[in-house]
Parts: sequence; structure tokens; C-alpha cells
Amino acid sequence: MRRWLTLIGLGLIVGCGGARAEPSLAAPSGSITPGEPDGQALIQDDAAKARSRGAGPAEVLKVEAATPGDRVSGTWVVPKDACALLLARVTDGIDDVDLFVYGDDGRVLGSDEGPDRRPTLLVCPPHPERLFVSARVASGHGLVAIAGQLFAPELEAKLRASLTPEAPQSTLWTRFEAAFEDHRSALGSGWQDVRRAAVPVDVSTPTVTALELAADSCLDVLVVPSEEASHLDVALLDPEGQTLGRATSRGSARSLQVCSPHAAELSLEIRPHVGRGLVALLISRAAHSEPADPDVVRYAAGQPLELEAAIAARRAQSRRLGTAPGEHLTSLTLKLKHSVSHELKLAPGCTRLDLVVGAPTRGVRAWLWSEAGALIAEAGGDPVAQLFACTRGGRFRLDVEPQVRPGPAAVLTAHDAKVPPAMLTEPLAAGRLMGELAAHGLLRGGRQLAGLMRVDLSETELTRHELYVPPERCVEFVAAASAAVLELDLTANDARDERAVQRGPRVVSLRRCNIAGRGPLALSVELRSASGRGAALLGWQVLSPSP
Repeated sequence: MRRWLTLIGLGLIVGCGGARAEPSLAAPSGSITPGEPDGQALIQDDAAKARSRGAGPAEVLKVEAATPGDRVSGTWVVPKDACALLLARVTDGIDDVDLFVYGDDGRVLGSDEGPDRRPTLLVCPPHPERLFVSARVASGHGLVAIAGQLFAPELEAKLRASLTPEAPQSTLWTRFEAAFEDHRSALGSGWQDVRRAAVPVDVSTPTVTALELAADSCLDVLVVPSEEASHLDVALLDPEGQTLGRATSRGSARSLQVCSPHAAELSLEIRPHVGRGLVALLISRAAHSEPADPDVVRYAAGQPLELEAAIAARRAQSRRLGTAPGEHLTSLTLKLKHSVSHELKLAPGCTRLDLVVGAPTRGVRAWLWSEAGALIAEAGGDPVAQLFACTRGGRFRLDVEPQVRPGPAAVLTAHDAKVPPAMLTEPLAAGRLMGELAAHGLLRGGRQLAGLMRVDLSETELTRHELYVPPERCVEFVAAASAAVLELDLTANDARDERAVQRGPRVVSLRRCNIAGRGPLALSVELRSASGRGAALLGWQVLSPSP
């Protein structure tokens, strides 16, 4: 019976359709309200607190919606005899925002890049008449309001004390700071901290924070979770939201490095698989764009070339550098989470292996193994990874994996039989040393090393070598470790008590110049293992100083 009733109901609907009026095709109209959102609601609590201590009325400079990496900026004309209280306040969806103020000449007058949602700055005379204020969203999305209040200079100490944000939880930050210091020690002295922040994370949704990568530089990111969140998934994303790489595990922490010859606005996506809590970020910068470390993600702006075009571009670049363009050894088809192997035979000497990827492949990682199973060389890169195999010859196996997206790749080879004998005794160290020299552009035109020596290192002994820098020249020193040495200390001292120090994993380098000297500059070069006992290679190259 119910089925019949349903059919009858449908018949009634169909039967009535002919008598129904034609629907209107006019689109519904709406209205647009001009102007910005009201920022007073975001700033009123802190503005009232400042007014109770003698500051003037709050003036909202700008209000805008923003996502990670976005900036909200405004200009404020301030009397030269007055102090300015500047603040940025946000809605609940934003977890971390930074505040900056600049003068007419671009000079930074103040910045608050702490891990919080309430950055505040004080600027007192002398200062320019116009202040340029900018807030940058580091994590989350929502509304951002920037505002200013004037106050008398004699009230500065009182206002500064009242607006100092509360310190983070001491126990938690003690743990974070300990992890930061261990990581900074492992990075070495070539890196500088640019940001320390704490952001909330939740298993239900990823947290996105912005990364600003300057041209010809690298960023190192360490992510340390609180006890409430664990099993982090940390991904590096390009401006289109495509994954460039993922962080590697360091216990419960995660770390990654990204380098680029171009400036880029990237982002970090963090998500725990278990729980919710805080993660602490340590972001460090180094002023170079082609390190020898194979774990680094190399970001190349723009879309990848088709394989044949990528091979041609790589050969053209080699010719510009004065190095052999390389012969096409083989082509490979890379699959995600799979390793492709290729057997090859190498002659005695150093062989350069260029792994070139073609669209849609992004990123490649490679390892070269001897027949006995010893690691000879390793490298990673995008769109090219470069390995140097310095051996006495024989048969080897090349393992290749895509880092981000799979697709086609090719292997180009170039051989050099004239190499120092010490390189053939420590192939892994030799490959690392050659990779560092190539990254610094010191292998141009087939240039040979000025000197090379093999040294045995330990954590309890220094090796000292007396070397010289010729007048009006610079010398680049490179130390590369074998498998048994995990970290190196390289120091150069001269008679003027000037001291240069570099510490880092696998390979380190430093440069000393003798520009004004009338004679050779004597150096005492010290090398020590900071972790492990084994062999290393110390090489150096004489250079003309840059103007």
C-alpha cells in the first residue's frame, strides 16, 4: 500500500507542474559594505590598559584578513617629541604573529618575533616622523589589526613593565631550549638563529607556519613537540601547496633543511598523529645555497623541465663552469618509495655522476656502493644531484630514489684520472670534499687543489698544520670526514691572534684572506673530531679575493 501511495504522490506532483508559474531567472541581489572591519574590538583591552597608565587614545592603522606569510601594514605620522606604543592583535584563528616597525630610510626601529599572539613595540625619540608598521602572520589565519598610541617619553619605563608578556611555562621551555642547544651545536658556527617560536598543534588539523627563504641561502628547521603531542608529520610546501620534502626524525623531534638560489615564500605544515599540544620551532639561516649534505631539500623556482631539456640545461651549465658536460650513461624511471639500482664500472680516479630529473619528477636522492657494500658517495638535489666517486676503480651499484614526486631521470658521467693519491684511500671523504668544492664553485675550469692531506682524527687530540695565505689572495680550507667521524671542528689561527672556527657534520669549510699583507700570512690550521674517531681529508684552494 505504501508503494502505491508513493506513486500517487509522484503523479500529483507531475500533474500539477503544468499549472505552476515559470520561476524567475533573476539572480538574488546583495550589497557590499565599503571599508575595513572594525579593529577596535581586537585592541580595546590592551589599549585600555595602556591608557590607564598615561597613553593616549588608540588609533587603528590597518585591519585585514591574513594567512601564514601574509603581511598587514600601515603608516603612522608620530610627533618627534612623543613615544609610540605599537601593537598587533588577532582573532582566535591566528596562533603566532610578528610585528616590525621601520623608518623612512628602511632602518629597522624595532621587532617582536616572539612565539605569541600579542606582539608589542615601543619607539621613543629620536625617531623619524613617519613610522612604517608591519605585522606578519607566522601561524594560523584570521583578522589582524595593527594600532598605535602616543605617550610621553617619561612614561616609557612604566609602560614597558606593564606590557611585558608573561613568560612561557618554564619547565616546558627548559626542555625546548636544551633540544635547541644540542641542535645548534651539531649545525656548526655557519648558522644563525632567525626565529624561535611555539605553536599549538592538533591531531585533527595541520598547523601551517610561514618560512621566508632569502636568495642564495639555506634554512634549517627543528621542530620539538611537547609531551602531549607525538609522532609528528612535518612537510615543506611550495607556494602552490605542493610538497617539496618531509622532515627526518631526530627522536621525537623533526628537522629539515631547504636551500635555494632564489628568494621564496614557503610554508611548513605540522601535524601530530597522536594528541594535541605545543611544538617549538628553531629556524636558522646560513648564507649559501648549495651545501654538500644530501638530506637538504633544494628548491628551484618554476616548473621542472622535460628530461631532454633538463639534460641540455645541465650540460650548458657545466660548460659555463669550465667542467666536462658529462656523457649520458643511462635513463631511469623513478617510483615513489622505491629505489632503482644501476650497476656500473668505474675507472681509477674521480668520476662525477650528475643525476638529472625531468618533469614531473621533483627532487632526487642517490647512494653509490662498492661491491663489498661500503658507501662511496651520496647526494640529493633538485633538479640535479651530484656525486663524486673517487676510487681505484671497479664495479659499483648506484641506488636512486625520488624525494618528492616520481618520474624520469638520467645519469651523466665525467671522469678525471688525475687526482691526488690520498683521495683514493678515503673515497667517502673525497666525495664529500669534492661536493663541497663544487657547491662553492671552486672546481671551475678543471682547477686542481692547491693541497691535500689525509689526517687521523679523534675527540681528544688536535692535528695542527702550518700553512700560508699568499699576499693579495684568499685560501679556502675544506675538511671532509670518513664514515667513522660524525662531526668536525676546523680552526685557523694567525700571528695577529685572529681566529676563525667552523663546526659541522660530515664536511666543513672556512676562508682566510691576506688582502693588505706584504708577505705570506702564516696560519696554524687545527682539525679535530667532535664525534667519533677515524680518517679525514683536509684540502685547500688558493683564490683571488672578491672585490
